[in-house]
Amino acid sequence: MWRKANTIIAVLVTMSLLSCHHCHHGTTDGEHVDAAIYTLHLLAMLLIVTIVLLTSTIALFVMKRREQKLRERNMLERIVMLRMESIRNRITPHFIYNALNHFAQDARSQDHESLMRLVQLLRREEEMASEFCTNLKDELSFIDYYVSIERQSMSEDFTYLKRIEDGIDTTQVQLPSMIIQIFVENAIKHGLRAIPTPHSEPPTLEIVVSGSDRGIVIEVLDNGPGLKSHAQMEAKTGLNVVRQTVSLLNDKNSAKMDFGVEPRADRSGCRAFLLIPKDYEVSL
Repeated sequence: MWRKANTIIAVLVTMSLLSCHHCHHGTTDGEHVDAAIYTLHLLAMLLIVTIVLLTSTIALFVMKRREQKLRERNMLERIVMLRMESIRNRITPHFIYNALNHFAQDARSQDHESLMRLVQLLRREEEMASEFCTNLKDELSFIDYYVSIERQSMSEDFTYLKRIEDGIDTTQVQLPSMIIQIFVENAIKHGLRAIPTPHSEPPTLEIVVSGSDRGIVIEVLDNGPGLKSHAQMEAKTGLNVVRQTVSLLNDKNSAKMDFGVEPRADRSGCRAFLLIPKDYEVSL
């Protein structure tokens, strides 16, 4: 393209120079005027061609950049989806192992209720495995099943609490599926299971949903040893997926979703949180 542009420009410049040359050798005043007008026309054409070629080149460059960014974005979306599926898929054998271990230790109890919870959990996990986003009601329902299975391998005084602020409709709160479950799993594995036995207070997992000026805040609180036991969590696959998912969604929204893991201000333990801004678009 640039080679053709240079050729056209060279021709126009040559024609302009020739016209200028003729206007100075044996021409009348009228011919001088005509030659000057002709030269101006050539220069105008030269300017127009230059602008058109420059604009076309810039437009082509911008289009190529957009195509490249779109390909990179599609690739990133695919990577995040695959990692989310990996997180979900590794939950199933973990649940089954815990449940079967419990049944093996208490085979004579005929614990049909626990078996039904496992069946419901696996059915819901299969449904969520193909979903990128869900509503908070379904997410909390899945966590209830998850905690009911984990409870079987916890101490008898393990306590699970949920507090949802009045006026919040959890069916209307959209979020990436299983993102809160990742926080809950980390709180149990790296926080509550690290509490020594005997302990002065029961291991407690608490989920708090509240509203703020910025949007909906979902907190997962534990009373484990604190951030020291969570020190390696930042490198865990689960939180890496959360980080990449949030980053991917934030690129599409003006208000930014936020999350973090930090020490509790009021006592020992950790606080994981997710802030979902108002009118936030969750789907890819």
